[in-house]
Amino acid sequence: MKKYRRPRFDDGVWFDPLTGVFSKKYFEHQLDKELQRAVRYNHPLSILLLGTIDFQKVIDECGNREGDRILKELSHILRETLRIVDVVARFSENEFVILLPETKKAQAALSAKRILKNIRSYDFFKNDLQVKELSVSIGIAGFPEDSGKLEELIKKLTSALARAKKQGSFKVILCK
Repeated sequence: MKKYRRPRFDDGVWFDPLTGVFSKKYFEHQLDKELQRAVRYNHPLSILLLGTIDFQKVIDECGNREGDRILKELSHILRETLRIVDVVARFSENEFVILLPETKKAQAALSAKRILKNIRSYDFFKNDLQVKELSVSIGIAGFPEDSGKLEELIKKLTSALARAKKQGSFKVILCK
């Protein structure tokens, strides 16, 4: 594990310019730091990876500007649903990752279900009748159950999300 270095928040690399949530780089920095703490004190830690399903279809039907608006609104829902100590970051173009310190996987699954409920009840497409809802799924991994190594946790997390997406919309899959 790397030695902790205090982030410089004036540095633009810590935030995603579109959504305003943290960047993947900041998330990896925080995960490394929180994982070191979890290992040292034997505390739980969970990670959620939320991915949109068929987001390219939304872009094709609604356009890039609407896609950007949807991602901004999705990030807002995530921030409003979670605790202030949780870290929400944009992981890729249409995926968000959430670090839940001091959280067991069972509790993380409850948070994931609450997120999905809030997303499902939100009307992202107020003016567009072509698309009815934004489809998302969530994968979950955690320490100590799945791994104590950053790279291994991320690998298992992305695998859990892939399995969730394969099962369809609004699914939550825990890493095995």
